[in-house]
Amino acid sequence: MKRYIFEALKNLRGQSAFSMPGHKSKDIYDFDFRDDITEVVGADNLMEPEECILKSEEEIAEIYGVKRSYFITEGSTMALKIAISLLTKPNDTILIQRNSHKSIYNSAVQFDLNLEFINSKFDEERQLLLGVDPIELDKKLKSNKNIKLVVLTSPNYYGMILNLKELSEIVHNNGCKLIVDEAHGGHLIFSRQRELSAVRYADVIVHSTHKTLPSLTGSAMLHVNCDIAHKKVLKMMNLLMSSSPSYLSMLSSEFGIDYLERKGGFEKIEKEVKEFKENLKGIVEFLEIEDNSVADVDILKLAFRTKGHSGLNVVNELALRYNIRLEMGDLYYALCILSVIDETEDFKCLEKALKDISVGVYQNIDENYREILPKVVISPKEAFESETEMVELEDSIGRISSAIVMLYPPGVPIISYGEEFTREIVAELQRYPKLSGVVDNKVEVVK
Repeated sequence: MKRYIFEALKNLRGQSAFSMPGHKSKDIYDFDFRDDITEVVGADNLMEPEECILKSEEEIAEIYGVKRSYFITEGSTMALKIAISLLTKPNDTILIQRNSHKSIYNSAVQFDLNLEFINSKFDEERQLLLGVDPIELDKKLKSNKNIKLVVLTSPNYYGMILNLKELSEIVHNNGCKLIVDEAHGGHLIFSRQRELSAVRYADVIVHSTHKTLPSLTGSAMLHVNCDIAHKKVLKMMNLLMSSSPSYLSMLSSEFGIDYLERKGGFEKIEKEVKEFKENLKGIVEFLEIEDNSVADVDILKLAFRTKGHSGLNVVNELALRYNIRLEMGDLYYALCILSVIDETEDFKCLEKALKDISVGVYQNIDENYREILPKVVISPKEAFESETEMVELEDSIGRISSAIVMLYPPGVPIISYGEEFTREIVAELQRYPKLSGVVDNKVEVVK
């Protein structure tokens, strides 16, 4: 057969990468494909670790300052599912940020959970979701005593770190457990932002080591900071994960954590970013956030907008014309995800390209948008399991969604399972040229 994937990816080699994974396609590893093995003698077993895997997990737990750490080889998506399964039972109600990753919504289907939502603060001028208002969080928890678990995201895709010290106190004072999706923050504990990491405050924490550490795609860690039995975690891992976990994934998580502990590199990256911004002053507008709902902005996130282009256009232009890979673009902003592996030459290439394309005027930011909170009509599980049909987007008003519709990346639903399409939601969906969950201008609804 023709090797379509190989041919496509071969064409991407040599790109300057400002996207995940954090190894940036550079030759940094001291292991290779020869270490891709299974649970043979001497290699231990992830699902029943007793030797090298257990020792590695124990040392990682020490580094992060948590009770237990576990390698997850199917990404933070799987880590989140395991985390949620450990702290819920069917028909429980959990409170999540509306701008949570789709994996949390999918967990509600898989484990038959009811979702309550808290909206993030919204910056109208820049059309960006910020952090969580602690007063609003306390009100939500006091008004619904059925909520036993809160799931927050910090940092978010644009790098906004929540005030987790204050928020965690509110969650725990209301008798709830706290999971933090810190998929984008596995590096924080090694940086000057270490005190903002969720490992200081949450009961369970999820890290995507491949996002900002030099690890392979799909590598992740699950950290437990509360009294969940070790056997229970392994039981859930056995239930939900593949029986053939990737040793290369585990090796790369171990490598990435060891690399940051020994070498750091954050001062160098911050120096590069400072010089990069200075060189593009007046040419590119960088996103700067100051709000009391945000503790800080992740030093490895770089969001900006250019003259004459949407964020989506910037991503395409840089990839096709300059061989530079960005993480994502939206209607206004383009986003770089950095890591300590990025080099001066990479920044210089990006700087030159942005000077070339940033011409004209900045696009006006439409200030009419508000974060939409759709009406929940039936449970996520019921919607997922119902008979469905595809209808034109314009004809979906009043119908119940049986799928997630979202911009991907970042994978945050605009409408999800069991929620009602409205004129406002349809208008929001029509703003985007391409969405996951919209096929030939049709969406999936409950019959």
